[in-house]
Formats: sequence, C-alpha cells, structure tokens
Amino acid sequence: MREIGGYFGLEEFYGNEYHNNCIALNHACNALAYLIKSRKIERLYIPCFLCSSVSSLCEREGCKFSYYHIDSEFMPVFHEELGTNEYLYVVNYYGQISHEIILSLKEKHKNIIIDNVQAFFDSHVEGVDTFYTCRKFFGVPDGAYLYTD
Repeated sequence: MREIGGYFGLEEFYGNEYHNNCIALNHACNALAYLIKSRKIERLYIPCFLCSSVSSLCEREGCKFSYYHIDSEFMPVFHEELGTNEYLYVVNYYGQISHEIILSLKEKHKNIIIDNVQAFFDSHVEGVDTFYTCRKFFGVPDGAYLYTD
C-alpha cells in the first residue's frame, strides 16, 4: 500500500461526473458567494467550528455573519428565528446529517444552506441549497458543485 499523507496527486478521470443537474464551479467558496449574491443574503449564521474561509468570504461579499454553537454530535444548537434575508449555514461534518434532519431543519428555519464539503457522496435534498467540493476527495486542483433553484 502506498502512503499519500495529506496530498492527493493529480488524477485523470473518465466517464460521467458524480454530481449532475447542478451548477459546476471552481471552488466551494464561489458556490457560497453565488448563493449570497443570488439570494441577497444579508446575514449568515455559521458554526463556531469552521475554518475562517467562510467568515472571510462573508466579509468580502458584504454579508454579515454571526456564530452559533454545535453539540457533541456536530448538530446545530440554534434557537433563533431567522429574519428576512438571513440563512442558517449547516456543515455536514463527516456526512452524519441525514435527509430527515435536513428536512427538519428546512421546515423549522426555512432558509438553510448545507455545506457538504466533507460529504461529497451524500446526495442533496431537493429544494435545499447544497454545495460540494472535489478537492477534499480527489486529486484535482479545484472543482465544486452547487444545487440550488
């Protein structure tokens, strides 16, 4: 077995893409930027357990953000009511969030975005803005997918 450490070498792919009928972009950050602009998002509620790329993107796009906590199972601890043009940003850490939970969050909060950056092979839930990245799973320099209406 060959060790690869934290780096995947560049790969060549043949056949069909795993995600289709969605918007193909170069980076997951651009998928979020696309949503901020197209949905006219004014405030994004993001988890504390998240890299700074999302908060930096919000600042760059002029979108306010606030933090919320997650519990021991990486689920959102969020009890506020979202205002107009406010969205709850939910990270599907390690692919642990089921479709039922996503639908429950959607029903409760209406405006949610699912970050499936760490769950490339999880399918999206129809009617829920969801994005993926290729870079964490494959040896490619970039690539992202966005499901939105």
